[in-house]
Amino acid sequence: MSKRIKQLVTEFFGPAREITGVAEVELDLETTASARDLLRALAASYPALKGPIIDPEGWSTAPYILMNLDGRETIQNYDLELQPGARVLLMSALAGG
Repeated sequence: MSKRIKQLVTEFFGPAREITGVAEVELDLETTASARDLLRALAASYPALKGPIIDPEGWSTAPYILMNLDGRETIQNYDLELQPGARVLLMSALAGG
């Protein structure tokens, strides 16, 4: 029996986009995947994200990076289960002006 999967889209902005060289990526994860699981999958696909964008010790974002869900809310609980079709944005928490 195959594992059930859900598709999640991650959009990269600022330093995350510079590191990955892409604007967005679609990943297939198990149906019970959390934000932390998504960060692990992103680090596996883009190892250069570890450190500057993703903290591999706690599988959270670096202090100056925001993880946003569907453009509506900041993810602060990395154990939050992500729903199929979710769009996650990784962006800098710092902005110039």
